Amino acid sequence: MAYPYTLSLKKSVAVRMDGPDLLLAGSDGKGVRLKSPSPAQKNILTNLTGGGLTAEQLVEAARRAGRDADPARLYYLLTVLEQKKWLCYTLAPGGQKLATLEPLSAAFTLCDAPVQGYYRLSRFACLRRLDREMVLESPLGHGRLYLHHGPAAALAALLAEPRSAADLAGTLPFAGAPDIEAFINLLQSAGALFPCDGEGRIAEDGSPPLRQWEFHDLFFHSRSRAGRHDNVLGGAFPFLGEIPPLPGLKPPMSSKRIALHRPAAGELEAMGREFFSVLNNRRSLRERGREPISAKQLGIFLYCTARIQQHLHASPEQGHHYEASLRPCAAGGAIHELEYYLTVSRCRDIEPGFYHYDPRDHLLEHLSPLGAPQERLLADARMAMGGKDCDLLITLAARFQRVAWKYRSIAYALIMKNVGCVYQQMYLVATALNLAPCALGGGDAEYFAQASGLDYYTEGSVGEFALSGR
Repeated sequence: MAYPYTLSLKKSVAVRMDGPDLLLAGSDGKGVRLKSPSPAQKNILTNLTGGGLTAEQLVEAARRAGRDADPARLYYLLTVLEQKKWLCYTLAPGGQKLATLEPLSAAFTLCDAPVQGYYRLSRFACLRRLDREMVLESPLGHGRLYLHHGPAAALAALLAEPRSAADLAGTLPFAGAPDIEAFINLLQSAGALFPCDGEGRIAEDGSPPLRQWEFHDLFFHSRSRAGRHDNVLGGAFPFLGEIPPLPGLKPPMSSKRIALHRPAAGELEAMGREFFSVLNNRRSLRERGREPISAKQLGIFLYCTARIQQHLHASPEQGHHYEASLRPCAAGGAIHELEYYLTVSRCRDIEPGFYHYDPRDHLLEHLSPLGAPQERLLADARMAMGGKDCDLLITLAARFQRVAWKYRSIAYALIMKNVGCVYQQMYLVATALNLAPCALGGGDAEYFAQASGLDYYTEGSVGEFALSGR
């Protein structure tokens, strides 16, 4: 850290005593235990909670509090906190707080490169109010920048056009050239600012995947999946005790009501008993059976949910500008952008591992054995199912540009609708096969990128489905 940022502990990090020890826990549930912390270590944590001191000032204050405290041990503590992504970095020229950078994920890195040439804001950069602060963030990054003063927001706004640090010099009377350069690095650390060429183009302008992402789609994708934010994810009941929940059933909306036909006993059976029985017996089942799912059952399951029934070739002269296909499940524009990746924990006649389903030839492609990234996917599924294991996890990954190439404004929403269609199809087929199915509410797109080796912006996870023997 060449620039002397003042440091503070993220507000989401909890600090409490546990007997003689001190426990620090992040919002992700991971923590650090300081065994019998020294007065100097306690002093550092106290000052980090208040903020306002640089690393050197923190260590010096701790040494005074702990007398003969070892500076190396104190710097090591700061390094541990930094590696955990628990430290925030504040730019405060002349003691006046201008901006604070907060890490949002384990992939965050603080940019400390020499500032040279011209820079420009990403079109994905978003400035908004969060509580009483203005924040600038981007789905391309892993950090959030708090702007404490109007001049900071104005400074960021100037970077909508290509600017150099020299161009920005003098815009803030209390900030010198090093402060301007530090501000540029904070914006880069948040994934909101990038170097540009002589024509004012930044890297995203030449990236086919990013050119096809719309702002709202990529922002929604990055914030509705784990991996690029530290927001609470899942059932947290944020308004419990404040706002009453809506009733499960709406009251009548009209006094003019028409009773509909209710099937009599045996009527459904005459129309196709097996289908209606499957429909009525669909449930989410989190308990896997004593016997694992078999390769035969998995083959039937995938055949009835994902195989290609007909490949439709592109025919521009007839107005069909892209390849499409017909499959058992519906998909907007017959595009079928969803790919199926299987993390197999146990399956009779199939080795544990990470696989991709080929819907054309109806076969599994072995990609890798189960490693740390794949085990993390299974661990997330286990947590989502209340601690229950599954035989295999199906991750639905979208080839985003398949949809964005055709549609505007609705591309990501359409992908989400397609995921819902696939979920229902999977449920019905699994119920017919007497398997244990369970759709999951969320997943970590960064973990999937690591497990698959795929580019986050080109093909990323959008849904998870656990499947087991019953």
